[in-house]
Amino acid sequence: MKLAECDENRADSIIRYFKYVSQKRNYGSFQSRKNNKILKKPIIEIYEKYIVIKKLLIYTLELFLLNPKTIESSDNEFKKQLEYLSQRKNNQFEEEVFNEIKKYFSTSEIIVKKDIGEKDIKGVVPPGQIDILCLYRKNIIVIECKNLDLKTNHRETINQIKKIRGEFEKKLVEKVEYIKNNKSKVLNYLENREVENYSEYNVEGVIVFKNYTVELATEEKVKRPISRITWEKLCDWIKEKG
Repeated sequence: MKLAECDENRADSIIRYFKYVSQKRNYGSFQSRKNNKILKKPIIEIYEKYIVIKKLLIYTLELFLLNPKTIESSDNEFKKQLEYLSQRKNNQFEEEVFNEIKKYFSTSEIIVKKDIGEKDIKGVVPPGQIDILCLYRKNIIVIECKNLDLKTNHRETINQIKKIRGEFEKKLVEKVEYIKNNKSKVLNYLENREVENYSEYNVEGVIVFKNYTVELATEEKVKRPISRITWEKLCDWIKEKG
């Protein structure tokens, strides 16, 4: 069932969920203000009619699709549909990055594969699925794609940075170490042949973001074990490795 195909009761509950509630400013109640911001509640009711700015509503829905777990609703079917659409959106971003690399480089310059799972590389099992794996000259590049929403307050921004430097970075570091420890098998998988001088190859990981995140502003100031970049700059970044 598509998200747009819903009965009147569900449509009403969705409208109520995204409806802005006018309230007196309470500086001691951060939680109520956080959940009632116009970027999260873009439907305004005036004299029993609704005012909606189309672009703002689309932006709000985009935010919730990027992070459907923030939806506080008892409608489990609705939440399930959001999670499905969110996963599809993330998969589409991976596909966009993959196609952009293939379009930018010729097939003689680069080898690129995506969605590498536990059965793809013979003899070894990676610590989780690898989004995209590239071989550019003497560089093996492990790419993790992240389609994150733009945070709209200080606390959410800090939490997102912590997640990037914690969970995301830790998982990608593990994948990079896995590639380093199994370099010959990985190169055999990418090249489809035996590679003898595999010790000459460098391995590097990069987190690629769909949208700008404040974490990118700290990239040059704080040295991290994993690079970060927006997807528009990825191909130039790869080319510099050559």
